[in-house]
Amino acid sequence: MHIGLNLLFIIPGENGGTQVYSESLMRALAALDTENTYTVFVSEEGAALLLPPSFNKVVCPVRAVRREVRYAYEQVLFPRLLRGFKLDILHSLGYVCPLFAPCRSVVTIHDLNYLTPWHGMSRAKRLSLGWFVQQSARRADVVVTVSEFSKAEIQQHLGIPAAKIAVTSEGPREPADGPEDAWMEIASRYQIEAPYLMAFGSVTVNKNLVRLLRAFARIHAEVPQTLLLVGRADSAGLREEILALGLENRVQVTGYVPDSVVMPLLAHADLFVFPSLYEGFGLPVLEAQRAGTAVACSSAASLPEVAGDGAEFFNPLSVDEMEQALLHCLRDSARRAALTERGRTNVARFSWARTAAATLASYRHAAK
Repeated sequence: MHIGLNLLFIIPGENGGTQVYSESLMRALAALDTENTYTVFVSEEGAALLLPPSFNKVVCPVRAVRREVRYAYEQVLFPRLLRGFKLDILHSLGYVCPLFAPCRSVVTIHDLNYLTPWHGMSRAKRLSLGWFVQQSARRADVVVTVSEFSKAEIQQHLGIPAAKIAVTSEGPREPADGPEDAWMEIASRYQIEAPYLMAFGSVTVNKNLVRLLRAFARIHAEVPQTLLLVGRADSAGLREEILALGLENRVQVTGYVPDSVVMPLLAHADLFVFPSLYEGFGLPVLEAQRAGTAVACSSAASLPEVAGDGAEFFNPLSVDEMEQALLHCLRDSARRAALTERGRTNVARFSWARTAAATLASYRHAAK
């Protein structure tokens, strides 16, 4: 088969989990599939995206950063371009597909985040994204999603029958190899002092960092660990919260870090905390488990499904529960060791090779 991958939505460095999903899936497909041909369609911003050597890249004359223009191109001009490639399947990896594609269509809908109150989308964006996602789900031959939780939401809110939805779980990235002085260089570069617990920084309400800060403020005098927020956490609201709670000497924000640094940071943490209010999958939990780090995790959405029994769970809306979970883990090294061991067992259930195999099965189903 000639398979097209629609990555018009990708803005390298800006898409977070959907970019990780797209790049990891392509690498796994290239390693697994020697029979089919792949052509990848990207926007002008995606021209620098690195693809597997066997994948062909087509740069389309549209800017992904101009969302409305990209949607118009994707629905009107893109299908005309596709006719010349004689594709058997077009897989759109970012929620929305061309509604009149000239071939069989597969669309990945990671979650229905536009329905939640925590993503800060404008009403106009919620309505437009919701309409395109619903129409894409109805028009596609197969809807791919990443968890049973998201599958249930797609069935309930979009009215898509279960038989049309394929669940292809994600997988963790591999931990970085290298001598200990590589870690020493990283620690020096970001001025990291052990011991620490780690969370991923974000400016979105969904990631629930304010409640995490409030829970940590209650216990910081009782534990030796500092709180390391990795990535973006530079909103005025979070800075003000850190100051108001008196945590300026106990919370460190790294700002952006390259992917090559994430796994070493996880591996050297005493605890990884993931307090998110809503996730279609929750890849950071698996990455922490893969790095051999104990996990304390929100019990919301897909996270219990993904974390298995390898996490200390808490209600993300309860600062009290979060506080107790942090205390239990940070005070008790044996508890952390047990969580680490259960995490290693849990993460073995997931791999990008399995994701690629399940995705290929969805292509074969769509081609029938």
